[in-house]
Amino acid sequence: MIKTMLRRFLDYQARHWAVIIATLGVGLTTVLPAADELSKSREEHAQLEELAARMRSEVADLEEVRQETEEKQERLVKLEGLAVAADQVPLFRREIVDWARESGCQVRRIRLESPRSQTWRKGDRLLESTSAKRKKLDSPYVLQMQPLSVSVSGTLPKVKLVLTRLHSTKRLIHCRNLSVSPSRDNRKEVVLDVDLMLFDLTKAG
Repeated sequence: MIKTMLRRFLDYQARHWAVIIATLGVGLTTVLPAADELSKSREEHAQLEELAARMRSEVADLEEVRQETEEKQERLVKLEGLAVAADQVPLFRREIVDWARESGCQVRRIRLESPRSQTWRKGDRLLESTSAKRKKLDSPYVLQMQPLSVSVSGTLPKVKLVLTRLHSTKRLIHCRNLSVSPSRDNRKEVVLDVDLMLFDLTKAG
């Protein structure tokens, strides 16, 4: 029976079309799923590329934030180094005495007055008037102010050396008053009187 069917198929004039149709049928059943798989793979690849691009952008943003944070941290450390904390005031006072003596001057007086403090408000400046501060929002910091008065005597060049040392400290210090007058004890010398304000910013509470 099988031989009879094969003989009829071979004798069939349109058998080449049957072969082509059968081949196409087999091909389509194989190729179509592969095409679907290829399309799906391309879509997944595009999604992965988009995700990778987004991650690269986020990483770049994080790197920028990290660098900005490090720069602000470095600036904060520098500013903290310029402040004169309460426990550093006696040391700074001794430094001034040493500067005067190293410059050849005599310390006539060096006195610490009672410290003051006030709430630090956002946008404040160290030398800003109190009235202007009332319009600003409070911050969690307190501004510490320590008045320090210094009086030294010596020749004018030596007194200038003391002032140069004070200026070179680059600390958060404000000169409230400065005067140079002839010495009553020695006409070749002058008396330097300086009123300083030392600043420090501390966390409230």
